[in-house]
Amino acid sequence: MRNITDSITLTDVVVENGSSVSSMSDSQPTPRMCALNLQELHADLSSLPREARHEIYGWATRPAQLGLGLAALVKTSKSQRADVFDFIRADERGIAFRHMLLSVQASIWHDNAKALLNKADKLRMAFAISAKQVSSNVEDGVSGQAAIDTLTKYIAVQFCLRSVLINPEISQQIRSVEGKPVKIDASGIGRARYLSELVPALELVNPDCSLILDLSNNELQAEDLLPLTAFIKKSPIIYQLDLRDNFLSPGERPSLPLVALFELTSPMSHLYLSNTAFNNASAECISPMLHKNPCLMHLDLRNNALTETGALSLIKAVGYQHAPDQWHTNTVLTAVRLQNNKFSPNDSISQVIVELQNILDADRNEKNRDADSELDAYVLQVDAVNLGNIALNQLVIFYQEEFSKNSRHEQL
Repeated sequence: MRNITDSITLTDVVVENGSSVSSMSDSQPTPRMCALNLQELHADLSSLPREARHEIYGWATRPAQLGLGLAALVKTSKSQRADVFDFIRADERGIAFRHMLLSVQASIWHDNAKALLNKADKLRMAFAISAKQVSSNVEDGVSGQAAIDTLTKYIAVQFCLRSVLINPEISQQIRSVEGKPVKIDASGIGRARYLSELVPALELVNPDCSLILDLSNNELQAEDLLPLTAFIKKSPIIYQLDLRDNFLSPGERPSLPLVALFELTSPMSHLYLSNTAFNNASAECISPMLHKNPCLMHLDLRNNALTETGALSLIKAVGYQHAPDQWHTNTVLTAVRLQNNKFSPNDSISQVIVELQNILDADRNEKNRDADSELDAYVLQVDAVNLGNIALNQLVIFYQEEFSKNSRHEQL
């Protein structure tokens, strides 16, 4: 996982072949950050110890990179500088730095997520083969360094907890994986194993890995998300999280542990919440956060309890009209799936979707004219539409097949 000081390398093949490895990226991405005034920065940093200032300037080659230098100093693996950390968290002069660093980090996370999607087919293959290898190691009694060595050849590693238990041996293997995507498939293992095995195992994953976590179909309850949110807050490395088929939003009140997932600053790009009893109250809570989320690209809320109120709240989180002819949109979001809920696309919903779609089309066509443009501007997926709304009917019919194909492709 790329962060401020590290870069991820994904090979072009599922198995690494020694010296012949083709990498996706060997250099730092150029962060999208605002230019800063050198004189103002110098004044703001004046309260830091001299050696800290010296190291910050050492990271920077241009004035606009001084914030990146501060981030590198805070995040360096050699020493966690408490004085710098306190400066950007508590000192008034550090507030601007903190916002800038979050923006830089979010930009890098978003680039990481897109890089994972670009390698989705190869990663899925590596996950499947490596999971079989882990299971085979257990069955054949391969342990210790020998078992670890069998995993080094894969560009990504999966641990399927339906096939193996997280014992000291498997824990050692999880801890040994460095700088690669890791998938922990804990689907269907049950609530007891989730709490006793999976939660402690999260701490084993190296912070330089991109984590794909499948917790679907485990009879989890809302409070069971608390240790998960605590982990994400401490170690933001989860890029895709699958919580489908768990009863996480009982009653009509908002599920606060579920809402907390949207409050966190994290690289999560894909969140699957189908069949979780997600309700209107939770939708209204997450709507303001969803609108500003810089990393979330895919939100699956199918088969839930949303009525028209909740659906409109989520649709307007993708974009809303601030004033006549003035729309605010989150163009990072590429998929919000709302099928099989308790609303029908009536005139009010249809009108909002069509207006929003026109704005998104215009915005993305304006910003993405080169070969790297985003695929498909269509964001919202709903059930059978209002038959009287020809524009919306054509929109849904045109994109439905492509939308579903993209969704299948992106899930790791």
